[in-house]
Amino acid sequence: QILILGGGDGYVAEEALKINPGLKITIVDLDPEVVYTAKKYLDKKKLFSHPNVHMVVADATSYMKKLIAKRASQFDGIVSDLTDNPVGSGKTKEKAALFYKQILTLSKKLLIDDGWFSAQAGASNVKRRYLDSAKLLTTLLKKEYGALEREDVLIPSFSEKNAFLHGRK
Repeated sequence: QILILGGGDGYVAEEALKINPGLKITIVDLDPEVVYTAKKYLDKKKLFSHPNVHMVVADATSYMKKLIAKRASQFDGIVSDLTDNPVGSGKTKEKAALFYKQILTLSKKLLIDDGWFSAQAGASNVKRRYLDSAKLLTTLLKKEYGALEREDVLIPSFSEKNAFLHGRK
């Protein structure tokens, strides 16, 4: 079972099912318009009606807290496909750090032993006036999970490399 935070466009879930068609996937996205647009314009109707895909329109942290309170689902993996600047401009580094720390702490509680956490962490090279989410997440992920792996990948539609981080419980 995997949990995708964000990802309402369906691409992460679609790629995961290509690798393992038997996966059970829960996607939690805050914006119903993202899901609607993905279904209508990105040809994702089939994905969102897949029997192994459960779509939840909700705030990721609230949803995770509810699962923890219910002592519900334990996931093999959690993918963070959240915005790389969740609280505004680079001047709000402290707020972003609190947000990401909360995501990582909640994720760890929802993972099975030896479960993994993976994050699309934003641009690999950030100009000084902007929030460097990759750097911030790297620091927090190391504290929460210990060792981590990082891969910088060119995203053609963004015209830049993005950092992808992976840690194991």
